[in-house]
Amino acid sequence: MPNSGQGYIINIMKFFKGTSLYFVKNFFVVMLFVLPASLFYAFLIRPTGFVFIKGYRSMEIDRFTDVFMNIFNFHWTNILYSVAFIAILVFTFILLTGLIEYHMRTGRMRLSRAFHQMTKYIAPTVIVFAVLIAAFFFLTFVFAAFVYFAHTTTGNLGTVGNATSFSMVLVAYVFLISLFVAFASFMLTSILLSVVQTNSFRGSLTACAYLYDGGNFLAHFGTMAIAAVIFFAPLYFVGSFLLVELVIATFTALALGYAIVNNIAAFFKLNNMERKDDIKSFFK
Repeated sequence: MPNSGQGYIINIMKFFKGTSLYFVKNFFVVMLFVLPASLFYAFLIRPTGFVFIKGYRSMEIDRFTDVFMNIFNFHWTNILYSVAFIAILVFTFILLTGLIEYHMRTGRMRLSRAFHQMTKYIAPTVIVFAVLIAAFFFLTFVFAAFVYFAHTTTGNLGTVGNATSFSMVLVAYVFLISLFVAFASFMLTSILLSVVQTNSFRGSLTACAYLYDGGNFLAHFGTMAIAAVIFFAPLYFVGSFLLVELVIATFTALALGYAIVNNIAAFFKLNNMERKDDIKSFFK
């Protein structure tokens, strides 16, 4: 594995190309699975971090709690919707992962096989999602702390943010989102190692740590940073409420589908496993 900057760029392009080709070729199949979760998220939950970013320039911040309460929404309906969304997301991940993994491994895409493999994926998936939820809350708290730091150090305490603090906050947001998705990919790959290679969960984490050495993790992080900019940058320029929800649903579906495909494609690449999905028809 090359350690130079050029080597990292080559790895990023390989990850990006391998995922994008499969994603485009099987676009409608992937979207069919991820749209329900994406619509639920966009219309009933909304990405609070992004909503915060969009309104940051007009938001007065006096205390850390101003930031914290604007990012975290602790209303009971939002908590209920979040629990329901996580359940839908787990089901979506299990079903789509089983389908794509079987497709890449055999060259055949059969929905019945995805349902057949669900029981194998449930236990490790629930464990991993619990870890990811904890990581998400931790990184969100870090983001809130950084926003307060940026607002304070640029002399905006008690006033709205300026261009400098906004740039700092935006870069931090993209960085932390990319870091979370790269970490999520690492954890989700452990599910595939646990199911496909029948490792114990602890053994699959050890194997993951070996696969995602410094170069591979940086390549994955770079891929997710590119995807985050492509998928979410247009949202900032959207104005009307309904259009915002529709655009969020669309880009969430694209990001979710891309992330799942990227996770499985990376699993095959890092394990040097032969892929047999290069066929002319989706179903065989």
